[in-house]
Amino acid sequence: MIIKYLKEDSIDILKKCDLKTNAKFYNGDNAWLITKYINKGTELFGKYEAKQFPDFTLKVENGKTDDYENTI
Repeated sequence: MIIKYLKEDSIDILKKCDLKTNAKFYNGDNAWLITKYINKGTELFGKYEAKQFPDFTLKVENGKTDDYENTI
């Protein structure tokens, strides 16, 4: 399993440069990140390889309500 995450530098870019403009996108998927940043050469994501984590299944039945359990 590969887990992708936003790198710290990427979070700084999103906070400092475009917070007000991008805020409306934060509840959706990450397609806008690809269009706005990655296609222009900014590498936003880092990743952890499968060997660092045992396989697991995320709960998705209750949408955002499952976020807490998935975080644990």
